[in-house]
Amino acid sequence: MMKTPPKFAEWILSRLLKGDECEFVSGDLTEIYAEVAEESGSRRAKIWYWRQICRSFRHFIDNLIYWRFEMFKSNLILAFRHIKKHKGYSFINIFGLAVGIACCILIFLWVRNELSYDTFHENGEDLYLITISGERGTWNSSPWALPPVLKKDYPEIEKASWYGRVQLLAKNGENTFFEKVALVGPDFLEMFTFPFLKGGASSALADPGSVVLTESTAKKYFGNRDPMGEIIQFENRTDLIVTGVIRDVPRNSHMAFDLLASPAIYFGEERMKTWSMDVSAYVQISHQAAAEIVESKISGTISNYNPGSSIKYNVGLFPMTKIHLYSLTGTDPIIYVYVFSAIAAVVLLIACINFMNLATARASVRMNEIGIRKVLGGMRSELIKQFLGESIGMAFIALVIAVVLVYALLPGFNILAGKQLTFDLFRGGLLISGLLAFALLTGLIAGSYPAFYFSSFQPQRVLKGSHQTRSSKSGLRKALIVFQFSASILLIIAAASIFRQIRYIRSKDLGFDRDRILVVQTRRELRKRYATIKQRLLSDPGILNVTAASSLPLRINNNNPVYWEGRGPDSYFSMNFACVDFDYFETFGMTMAHGRSFSKEFPTDGKTTLSMNPHSS
Repeated sequence: MMKTPPKFAEWILSRLLKGDECEFVSGDLTEIYAEVAEESGSRRAKIWYWRQICRSFRHFIDNLIYWRFEMFKSNLILAFRHIKKHKGYSFINIFGLAVGIACCILIFLWVRNELSYDTFHENGEDLYLITISGERGTWNSSPWALPPVLKKDYPEIEKASWYGRVQLLAKNGENTFFEKVALVGPDFLEMFTFPFLKGGASSALADPGSVVLTESTAKKYFGNRDPMGEIIQFENRTDLIVTGVIRDVPRNSHMAFDLLASPAIYFGEERMKTWSMDVSAYVQISHQAAAEIVESKISGTISNYNPGSSIKYNVGLFPMTKIHLYSLTGTDPIIYVYVFSAIAAVVLLIACINFMNLATARASVRMNEIGIRKVLGGMRSELIKQFLGESIGMAFIALVIAVVLVYALLPGFNILAGKQLTFDLFRGGLLISGLLAFALLTGLIAGSYPAFYFSSFQPQRVLKGSHQTRSSKSGLRKALIVFQFSASILLIIAAASIFRQIRYIRSKDLGFDRDRILVVQTRRELRKRYATIKQRLLSDPGILNVTAASSLPLRINNNNPVYWEGRGPDSYFSMNFACVDFDYFETFGMTMAHGRSFSKEFPTDGKTTLSMNPHSS
């Protein structure tokens, strides 16, 4: 009986070689195996046979790579010939894909920026904004005394800090600028990750007489000199020593400031011991602690320390990582991320469907080509690969055009979005890899239907000119066209609606005159000379009225309880109000619903009168 090779080795050989080649080679190896086994034994025969398998494996790999490369090169040449021959069709298809890809890239840049806010802080998952809630809402202003109390009374809270931002006049020598100053506690720089260039997080703000600068602010005041130990004077009255320099605050942060200092320089140390709500506050909880449990423990802290108050406030925690995209009240901004992501997907899908429809519309042009290739032995799988290769090639060309479009459109898109987005293609391989993968996926999606549609043609019917499109495929094509036009019309209607809403907002009568009014933000030094400045401005014949207010009419956010004579112990209203100067209503052209506006003819107006909208709450 003739000895046979190991079954597993034969199975491997059948995987490496196909068809007649496998049968021919396998038969020869089996005969030689039997001879070797007869002469030298089965062990030597098996070793010999496995050597032949290894040699075949190398031959198989070489052939696979060679023929795959040849096939790829052939399909690539055919694709470019087809593009060159049908320039108009190819341009429409490629440019349509390019516009869709460019829109997706622009929206992706915006979405990536939105989702990246505050993700750079090392302790980000443990940082929380303190919220205060009462009967009439929730807000993020905290009492001054609350952060130190929370840190002292609750071991789960490791660090706590205030955060308030004001604009102050800062001076060093002849360099004088108005700066955004963040008023924070000593723990702030240990809680949040703002890398130091000079100094250290644990000591930079330990002394209330110290100040920390950002890198660009330090260069603005000191150039290339070392700023450590130098003096920065605020409001021409308070000298602070520079104890640290940090890198500029990233754009994807909900915080924005030029300098860091103690709140004592603006509010005074005595006010910082009170329960007045003037600034925001943050806490860092232990990594092992659960935020829900900590929140339940601290909820009644204000009532415990201020039992005489008739207003009951609850203390809550809001994750710092959600501040940018989630709201304490009202609609969460994250909804816009979902909406724009959906729009990007729809735009790309429309571009892909447009590619499919244009490709299948040219079926009659390519019938003869497909029929001849099938008659000459072309397999359906090879035709599918060819057509997919053509669509992927077009997608990569479209990607190049899309990148050029993104660079050209990005400045205008930044103005429209109010962002400073960047598209640095060569900053890292991850972006390039992602774009290449995106183009590959787009090419596969766009070319899938045409590839399977064309490869299904029967050669004998095509060459006889009797090929008829099957109703099922015709129905699918019609469905794609309907979807394409429906989605396009939907996007046009949505864009028109948004445009009308914006036009409505701009033209809506809000009860005051918005035209020909110039708003100037004043600082402490100017406020001291307000009366003189007002008289000088009114002396200009081009200026009709001058007034002042603590807030603009649409930005009144000073919410406080209001009491009245004879009220009950639990009776109060919380309302938004603004402190205004005489001529306020006349300057804005407001019409009084009841009563009169403020007047200098009534001395009490400057001290005791409260003007209130009767419909506000």
